[in-house]
Amino acid sequence: MLQEKEGLRLANKLTALHVQFRYQKIKVRLAAQLLSSSVADALDLCEKEEFEALAGCQEIVTFLRNFNNYFDMLNSKSMRQYGRKKPINHRNCSEIKREVQMAVQYIESLKCGENGPLIITSKRKTGFIGFIICLKYLLLLFKRLCMVPQAPMLFLPAYKSSQGHLELYFASIRSRGGHNNNPTASQFVSAYKKTLLHMELKADRTGNCIPLQQISIMTVSSAAKINFTTVKDAMVEFAELNVREGWEEHDYAESLPNRLTQYSEEVVRHIAGFVTRSFSANRKCAQCFRALRALSDTVRSKLTELKDRGGLVYPSDDVVQICMIAERTIKIAINSSSSSILHGKYTLETLTGAVLKNLVGTWKVHLCNFVTAQHGSIPDL
Repeated sequence: MLQEKEGLRLANKLTALHVQFRYQKIKVRLAAQLLSSSVADALDLCEKEEFEALAGCQEIVTFLRNFNNYFDMLNSKSMRQYGRKKPINHRNCSEIKREVQMAVQYIESLKCGENGPLIITSKRKTGFIGFIICLKYLLLLFKRLCMVPQAPMLFLPAYKSSQGHLELYFASIRSRGGHNNNPTASQFVSAYKKTLLHMELKADRTGNCIPLQQISIMTVSSAAKINFTTVKDAMVEFAELNVREGWEEHDYAESLPNRLTQYSEEVVRHIAGFVTRSFSANRKCAQCFRALRALSDTVRSKLTELKDRGGLVYPSDDVVQICMIAERTIKIAINSSSSSILHGKYTLETLTGAVLKNLVGTWKVHLCNFVTAQHGSIPDL
């Protein structure tokens, strides 16, 4: 896979488990993560930028976007949501009804191959017929619960009527028995009492179903506090390590290109937007805010533009440059350690010093260009 080779994801949750699912067919979360708009956006970008041989995948993109919309309609939770994620109510019931009719027509028109039979008449019909039944019963439940005299509900949050809650509870019961998947009556009663007395019900991440909402009652971080050194100490530590080990001058460092691939640059630009958003949340300085955000002539990430629904942040060139240097430094460290987990000499301070060392060299050129633009030439000091 392209993402596995580059070590970066195009803002989706696809892993090797989604491809090699032979022994995990019952896990619904893998199908839900695959049939998503994030995967559709990734395929769309790969086709436009020619990252891989993905020409002619628009039908797959349409398939993924449609089923992502069906999942949104069946997982509605709050009236504060928007679009198809908003629960069906008196204002959007006609629009949802039209969406359901179009969805049923689309699913019934799917075929197994170009000249194959219809999918709803093939051996793989179960899941598709299940979608049709769920969508039709969504309208039926709304009619019976929200459109009768003295209706008990004003809107219908479809997620609360799904069987995911029961599946999560069964997973919790099974986890109480350890390796025993067939408990006796007394073991079931004991596990049932434990779940009743427990203050918080959490589902196992390896289960068939995962919760869409994590509601914590009380949390205490077990992470150890990190005592950050100063920038000067970090650079001194990196310089000593570089002289002692020379890890940045080995053959593996030379094997990496001076620049990241076009794929990696797109992903890093998208990540830089998240970095900008995180820093801007706690910055009240107007000058700092302008330095983090992109200008009108800044090169923007095509991945961010594709995924933007109106709330994403575009970083400045300086933030993107820092993220690019950091990504290349991490790639060099991972390549030298022969492991995806950095430990030992690759501490946070060491990697920070390596990034700063490369950053100072690039900012010298940036400063010279700025002084030249202001004064016409660099003054002699």
